Amino acid sequence: MSRIALHLNRYRLVLNRLAPAAVFVLFCTSGSAADVTQYYLPAAFPVTLRFSALDPARAPIDQQWLLSELTAALQSQSGRQLESAGEATVELTGLRNRLDQEGSQIVFEYVHVARNRIGDEWGQTLTIPVSYRIERSKDVITVRLSPPQMAKFATRTTPGIFFLPTPKLGHIKQLLDDFTAIMNNAAFLRLHRSVLLGGAEEAGVSPQVCIASFERLLGRYGYVKGEERVFDPQRDDVFLYRTAQNNVPLKIAAVPYRGGSKVFFEAWVPFELRADGTVAGYELPQALATDVRRILEDQTPRELESGLDGIRNRS
Repeated sequence: MSRIALHLNRYRLVLNRLAPAAVFVLFCTSGSAADVTQYYLPAAFPVTLRFSALDPARAPIDQQWLLSELTAALQSQSGRQLESAGEATVELTGLRNRLDQEGSQIVFEYVHVARNRIGDEWGQTLTIPVSYRIERSKDVITVRLSPPQMAKFATRTTPGIFFLPTPKLGHIKQLLDDFTAIMNNAAFLRLHRSVLLGGAEEAGVSPQVCIASFERLLGRYGYVKGEERVFDPQRDDVFLYRTAQNNVPLKIAAVPYRGGSKVFFEAWVPFELRADGTVAGYELPQALATDVRRILEDQTPRELESGLDGIRNRS
């Protein structure tokens, strides 16, 4: 049985013996003031991360999105992912991060706490606020992360009913080692996003022939369960476009134009920003337009001919 389950069982056994009024106090009463101590962190140098400032369509990368994704990516590197268990009282354990843009900080918080219905928590937390400075040039967004010298360790006792056990964090050194590993690996982070690419091409055949060419050479796109439906395959002509790493839906609309057709295309295609300034997927706008033209000329798309060799990287 896991440590979380053992703690929850202990809570349930005690709560089952409490009067309803006492249970209400536990679930709805604010916790007591925290007992706070400080821990020195292992010496760490600031970490400088560099990301492309432009997406594959040459549009500026949103700075707030980048910071939010960076916060989530740092948390994902932890060996102590956040877990929760329970219903009326929820027990949380692991690392949770939050972005504090007003204070220019990414706050790392290792927790083992219980939380009641009104959001109050009691237990133990280790908080490490990492300051950041972000600068933008024409082509690069630079993020400089500066770990602090001290971490704040706080214990908040159980509200209302003091004989219930207070959740414990465990060995602080192990948590500090986890944080150090995250910072050491920050330079290897990769952020993922999709961009809407589109355009128009002319063809000398009817709209029906154009659509038939896409269906024959690409096939229809089938959404899997739980996948976001960015296009409606019931109303639109949506085809399976293959990149080196993903299959993406390609929307095609063909209308009569000058004795032939004008074909409009749209696709949300993935790309990747890396913390060393390199990128992946940035050749896709040109590749997509080229493949649409090839299909309209009744030729096999370039990606299928090359056997999906891989998305090239650009420094």
